[in-house]
This record gives sequence, C-alpha cells and structure tokens, in this order.
Amino acid sequence: MVKQLVAAAGLLFLAGCAVPTTYTYGTQNYSSAQTFHAAANADMVAALSTVTPLPVPLTDKTLILAIPSESTRFNYAKSLFVRQTGQQPMNEALAILQNVGRVNQMGMRIYYDGLLKRNIYKSVQLIEMQAMTGEFSASPEADALYITEPAPGSAQWFYVSDKHGKQIFAADRSDPSTTGKLNAFIEAVQAQAIRE
Repeated sequence: MVKQLVAAAGLLFLAGCAVPTTYTYGTQNYSSAQTFHAAANADMVAALSTVTPLPVPLTDKTLILAIPSESTRFNYAKSLFVRQTGQQPMNEALAILQNVGRVNQMGMRIYYDGLLKRNIYKSVQLIEMQAMTGEFSASPEADALYITEPAPGSAQWFYVSDKHGKQIFAADRSDPSTTGKLNAFIEAVQAQAIRE
C-alpha cells in the first residue's frame, strides 16, 4: 500500500499537479481529503459494529499489539518518495502522503479496537512503534502481536507467546472488505489465544 501511495504521489509531483487530487477508498473516488477521511471512518465504524464481544475473556493474559506510529509510517512513505523521485514531497504530494497515511493508520488501529471489543484477552495494550521494525517478547502474563516492514512490500505480522515462541501470524484474506479483514484478524488472534 505504501509503495502504491508513493508511486501515485510521485506521478503527481512529476506531472506538476495539473490534475485535481482524488482519493480512492474501496471502489469510490473522493475529491477532498475530508470526504475521503469520512468515508474511511464510516467504513471502519461499520466494520467494528460487526464484532461480537465474548462474555468473558478466553485468557487472563494481556495482549501487546505493536504497530508503527502514524508519524513513523509518514516518514517511511516520505523516504520512499524521495528515493523514487529524488525530491522532497511538496504541496499536493505531501498532502497525499499525509492523508492516505492517516487512513492507513486508521486501518491498522481498527485491529486494536476490534480486539478490545472482542474481549479475547483480559487486556490489550497498544504500542505505537517509532520504527518500521521491532522485536517484542512474551512472558507468562502477556503475548505479543506485532508487524514489521523492513523493506517496501515486506510487511509481516508475528505472534509471540511464552509457550510457543515467535511465529509468523496470518489471517484469512479472502474477503477484502474492511469488515472481512477485521473479523478474520480477530478470529486468527482468538485461535492463537485458544492454543495457549
């Protein structure tokens, strides 16, 4: 996603921004950042409303969920833009990086909100990483779930537990909708918690 964003912003930069900026979310185009953000927010609120809480947590453990912070993702996208164009993003290109980055961060944070609502773990702690890579360990009281992206297009989730150690974490991607991705992610986390 970041790679596509940088390529689109690069084309705008090289084209001199003669074309009005449009944002695409799902299959719809939006002519302003405000309508783009509103559409993404409405979609994520609708997806979150489909999550059914468990009556009691499956485990007394805490889940540590770690994702890169919005500023970390923005700086990463900027560095990719510079690498592709040889220039710093300005004006429309900078606005695109910021606006798409904000929506991408909302898309990552919904996993935290969904896990909180589902009530699989006694508690869920969100850590916003200051780098695109990181390593987290587990303890008898806490499991960790984190994403790393050491290079463009190489994002990978890892699940770490005291019992099973570090494992690659994956969820079903057959439903590309926000609701489908969120629920598949939650079900995969729940399956890990049951294994423990």
